[in-house]
Order: sequence, then structure tokens, then C-alpha cells
Amino acid sequence: MDFVFVGGNLALDFAGTLKWRRTHPEELLRTPGDLARWSVEAGVLTREPSLDGEDLRTLLGLREAVYRLVAAALDRRPWPGEDLGVLNRAASPRAAADARPRWSGA
Repeated sequence: MDFVFVGGNLALDFAGTLKWRRTHPEELLRTPGDLARWSVEAGVLTREPSLDGEDLRTLLGLREAVYRLVAAALDRRPWPGEDLGVLNRAASPRAAADARPRWSGA
């Protein structure tokens, strides 16, 4: 599976990992390995981290919050409070300090 980076913004490209979401959704991040590969192809990391199902669920939740926030902004609607909370928690200094990539192998 190839990832496409056409949004001009990493957050938009991440939201785009669920293709055709309004008609025939196609999930590009089906496994933790898919997410690890995306992180390298996107230039976020230089090598694939070791991710698990919980990491995948958390980051897919973040992705969907980003999508809903962008959609609200484009529609000139107020940002959904719960989604803003998800984004703020992910962007907090505490979350950044706790983020530690786990590498498998050498």
C-alpha cells in the first residue's frame, strides 16, 4: 500500500489516511505496522517504531478529531469541544514529554 501526501500539511495528510470517507471508506492504517510505515514515509520518523494496537487506536482517534475540527472550520461551525480536547491533550507538553518511540530490533 502506498501513502499519498498531497495535502500540503502533515495533519491533513494524516486525516487523509481514511480515503473516500464519505462514499466508500478505505482505511490505510489497518495495523500498527501500517501506522509505523506511514510515520516514516511522512518524514515524522527516520525508522519505524514498534507500535501496538493501543497506539493505533489512540492515533486513529486523534486523526478523526483532526478531521472533524478541519471540517468544522471549513463549514464555519464551532469546533467540537471533545475533539479540541483530544487535540490539546495530544499537543500538550506533558504528552510530548511522555512520547517515547519504541524501536524493535537494531
